[in-house]
Parts: sequence; C-alpha cells; structure tokens
Amino acid sequence: SYAPECEIVGLLTTGVQFKDAVTYDKFPQLSAHRAILRHYGIPYLYVGRDLAKVILANDPTTAGLTVTTCRTNASWTEYFSDEVHPNDKGHAFYAGKVQDYLSEQMKDAAARDAENAISVTVLPPFPILTLPY
Repeated sequence: SYAPECEIVGLLTTGVQFKDAVTYDKFPQLSAHRAILRHYGIPYLYVGRDLAKVILANDPTTAGLTVTTCRTNASWTEYFSDEVHPNDKGHAFYAGKVQDYLSEQMKDAAARDAENAISVTVLPPFPILTLPY
C-alpha cells in the first residue's frame, strides 16, 4: 500500500570492498545510492562507514582484506558472516546507529509544535533514472 506520510531513512552499509573508511565515499555504488537519496530528499546514515572505522581502529590490517581473506580474519568476522552480510553483532551495530538517529529526530519533533512535527516529502513525478532496472 502507498503511504506518502511514511518517513524514510536510507542506510549506506559496508562490505569488504568498502572497508577503507578513508575512501568509502569514492565507490560508485555508494555514489549512486547517495544520488537517489538526495534526489528524493531522503535523509541517510553512513552506518557502514561508522562500522568500517571501528573495525579499522581495532585492527589496521583489515585494510588489506579481500573477499577471500575476510572470512578468516577475526576482526572482520566479529561483525560479518561473509564479505557483505553482517552477523548479529554487525546488525546490532547498525541498529544502534539507526536508534540513535531516530531518537534524536523524535526529540527534535517533540520540541516543535505537534502540527509541524511531521513533514511530508512529496516525491517528484518523474524517476531519477530512465533505465529499466
């Protein structure tokens, strides 16, 4: 069902190919997702970049991981079950970031007049891409 009043938050996650928090923004996949989110005025969280920073801070050798070697690296497998899918601890990390963001948004909304607390974003009548994906 269509719900135009629904509030949406985009999540930009990570994987072994995005593990370098310094160059995280340079990956074309992330740039494409970010462009779509910006086009529609949807706020987004860099939960993956935040997790990559934690992993790199705990073990700088993770910067050299590959799809093959990540599966045996203790620092990587602490948060991921393979090269891209978080395990329970990884999901908990992402969920904590989302919860923090939503809590802040709710505090801000409560501080405003109830009539102005929820903003509705109307999507443009045209898609950002014309390609048939």
